[in-house]
Amino acid sequence: MRDVEFPVHCGVPAPTDVDRVEGVGVAALIGRLRWSLQRPERRAVERDDSEIARWIAHEWPRIKKGP
Repeated sequence: MRDVEFPVHCGVPAPTDVDRVEGVGVAALIGRLRWSLQRPERRAVERDDSEIARWIAHEWPRIKKGP
């Protein structure tokens, strides 16, 4: 086994050697550390719902109608 020092993040100690980590999936490591999967929001921060509603009401029918 190789002795490697891992930094401690969020107060959770990391494994003390690389051999223990090899061959283990990321999901298992996250579960072992009692972390949760964090997924980003699927919508942009700049999203303007009132502008979207205006576009759907006024612009979309004009585009859909065609020339």
